[in-house]
Amino acid sequence: MGASELFCNAHCVFGTIGDITNSFTGMPKLKDLYLGGAFELHKPLYFPELERLTIQLDDYYTCVNGGPIAQATLDNLLKSRFPKLKEVEIDLELFEEDKEYTLVDSFLSELQTPNLTQLEIYGSFKSGEFERINHLVKMNNKQVNLTLAESKYE
Repeated sequence: MGASELFCNAHCVFGTIGDITNSFTGMPKLKDLYLGGAFELHKPLYFPELERLTIQLDDYYTCVNGGPIAQATLDNLLKSRFPKLKEVEIDLELFEEDKEYTLVDSFLSELQTPNLTQLEIYGSFKSGEFERINHLVKMNNKQVNLTLAESKYE
């Protein structure tokens, strides 16, 4: 949802998707969700069958994007319930953007993501956030392949 793919030797363009809060009510069997571009989410949701979640705000080849998402949107997404979620890639990095994020602790709990095995996080986060996430993974005894990176533009 949200990426415009070009079929002429070019990369994707990521724009603004808008409010997705009510978009998934008729999709209880959704297994794979890709959000390409800026979006809004005004409350946590329940994704009973989702196994893979990918968020990418920016095409790091063209640097075309719809801007950052709000911290409240990220919080609502990560407070959502994902009982079958296995793989997550969260790429909040934007070219020449200084927005810093934090991740909610409950996202790594057994209630929200009991089957999580792969977690990749990219972007600008508040100081100490990657260390905190790494600690939460260990504290929750999750067997998660964890990748944390500040920038892909370097």
